[in-house]
Amino acid sequence: MNKWEAKFGFFWYNDDELFKFSQEDFDEKAKKIADSGINIVMTFSCTHFRWTFHRYWDRILRCLEMTVKACHKHGIKVVEHHSSHLTFNPQNQEHWDYTERILHARGSSLASWEGLAETINDEIVENGKPASSFRQVDGRTGEYAWSNYNGYCMCFNNPDYREAYFKYLERVYQTGVDGIMTDDVQYFAQGHACACKHCQRLFKEDTGYELPGPGKEWEAFYGDYNNPVYIAWERFRRKSTERFQRGVNKHFKSLGLDLLRPNYVSAALNHNPTGYCFDMAADLWDWIFQENCFSTIIRVSWPSWYVESLHRYALAQRNHVPSMSLFYPDREDSYYFVWALAGSWGQMLTVTPEGYDLSSIEKKYRTFEKKYNHVYTDQQKIAPVAIMFSLDNAYYVKAQKHTGEIYTWAQGMYLSNIPVDMVFDQDPVEKLNEYSMIILPSLVMLDENQITRLRTYVEQGGRLFITGLPGIKSSDGRSRSIDVAAGLFGIKHIPEKISLIDSEFEFDYSLGNSGKITGQLTEYCFKNATDVGFVKADNHITGICEHVGKGCIYWIPSGLRLVSQSAMNADRFQKTEVRKKSPDYKFDEMKRVMNIVMEPIDKDLPVTLEKGPDDWVITAFQSSNRKQLIIHIVNTDNVYPKDPVDIGHSDLIPSFVSGYKADDYDKAVLKLHNGLNISKAVLISPENQNEIEIPMVIQDGSSALNIPSGSFNSYAAIVCDIKNESKE
Repeated sequence: MNKWEAKFGFFWYNDDELFKFSQEDFDEKAKKIADSGINIVMTFSCTHFRWTFHRYWDRILRCLEMTVKACHKHGIKVVEHHSSHLTFNPQNQEHWDYTERILHARGSSLASWEGLAETINDEIVENGKPASSFRQVDGRTGEYAWSNYNGYCMCFNNPDYREAYFKYLERVYQTGVDGIMTDDVQYFAQGHACACKHCQRLFKEDTGYELPGPGKEWEAFYGDYNNPVYIAWERFRRKSTERFQRGVNKHFKSLGLDLLRPNYVSAALNHNPTGYCFDMAADLWDWIFQENCFSTIIRVSWPSWYVESLHRYALAQRNHVPSMSLFYPDREDSYYFVWALAGSWGQMLTVTPEGYDLSSIEKKYRTFEKKYNHVYTDQQKIAPVAIMFSLDNAYYVKAQKHTGEIYTWAQGMYLSNIPVDMVFDQDPVEKLNEYSMIILPSLVMLDENQITRLRTYVEQGGRLFITGLPGIKSSDGRSRSIDVAAGLFGIKHIPEKISLIDSEFEFDYSLGNSGKITGQLTEYCFKNATDVGFVKADNHITGICEHVGKGCIYWIPSGLRLVSQSAMNADRFQKTEVRKKSPDYKFDEMKRVMNIVMEPIDKDLPVTLEKGPDDWVITAFQSSNRKQLIIHIVNTDNVYPKDPVDIGHSDLIPSFVSGYKADDYDKAVLKLHNGLNISKAVLISPENQNEIEIPMVIQDGSSALNIPSGSFNSYAAIVCDIKNESKE
């Protein structure tokens, strides 16, 4: 199928489907989903922890077969999705309550499954082998590893587990499914798994190193990021999960199948202790998407999820597949909001509240997407600046600051309407050259080849903005001195370490503006660097700008302490709504600071909002054929509370509720730069029956679009026919 034409939904099979539905009921459900515009579904089920329901596999597979038959009848492809290895193993009342809450949220209960409560902790035998022998082992104790879900977990290097699970997958494939998502391919025990005999053997074969034993040996070993053996083990864990996922593909291809492989992860930009291989196996995925988690409150978590969207979009672009967001809205206002967000992030959208579907309200938006398929298909981001994300720095640096800084930079630029993209460790110079500036946030670990590529980018005219001490560790964790690392970049001025000082950084780019940022710490300063200094604090030069070849490097070795808005969780599995105090509102400070720090790229911005509402969040793309400019406008008026209030999942999205009317404004002007000459501009929105032509004038040689007040309320896209290609 054309992956860009996929309209994803979820098909839940819970108690009704498993115990009550006839084929006619499945047909009716599938028809309802198809009528909403969906043409591919991922299954989700109360039986997600599939090994817990081992006794009921026959029933589950019959249900899946009926699902597939009904969906195929109505032109819908089916991707089966379940946990590949997790189990519930309640040991106390708290665990039992947790299990019951999860099942309840997914339309089931322990009582629904005859004998489950009595046998849930009994030994499972599959393919003649006890499933307990498949389990991951905690390196601290030598005992079975415990997952984050009150149960055990299985090891992907265990050949008996792989054989048993792949045999089960063969039965799944026999139901006629079109794809498979093997979920939760992760190691648990808080990062201490796996140390089973199979992992010990393979680790020795792969690296030549031996894993330490439990107890004091393990305690001394674990978390020593200066130890090449520990770094090798962390890499081995990710290689193991990658090898398993590639094994799934190899297995079904050996059966003559070519199955669809969508995959998602909630947080890729963090120090993930589970050995998840999402990036490393990205070439396997047919759709690369993010899960914007079920219990995160949409109203205040969207700035955080935007940062994750940068990663998925960039990773999908590298692999020539669509990027997508999975949200859990449960009403039309929250659905419309996340639909607008996903489109404005260059992503496709799939939604589901746990246990149910929203197909009854999706039709309006799916129909709109279909009408403007050329707008929402394979959007090509226009961004003058990119942030580098490094797997090495996220996973293999102790107390890493890298991923936290990505959030502060990305959110600040997003809310300031500065288009930003993401680049990766191994991107070639040709890719780096697409950007006027690249941010290197606390990239402590860099190999010499990476530094060479970055230096070449600068020498050819690019700009790096570096925070922290770049490249002071090689890829195996060994240290490299600051002066050696700086020399590899071509930097001549070497910072000196001083006593830590609480500081106010004053930026002065000699471009006519300056600004101050409070809450900083000065740990390094430069002597005899007045001619290259652009940041000062307490009579010290704390940031320099050095020319290297045709480009330049901005460097603040003490780092930048910027603020961001974190995602906010309120447990949605509870029977009564959990409400929490909303976080402090930081948007204004984030925008003020980013406008100071990012002044050097002002002239490279493709689109600027010269006048207009402060709450408009704007993103810019070109159509896949590069013939149209697409400017998304999301009205976030009062979405994020400016004063702390109690909020929960039931709170409406204020500027997306039915009947909301945006405040009138005198003028809203979008100005286009960098040779973006256009011949026509129209405003489209699901709120309007017809397109609205946007008045256009030429100001200082650039096109300016005047958005009439009342043109839209919540979301709009301005679609412009490009007369000439941009200079980029």
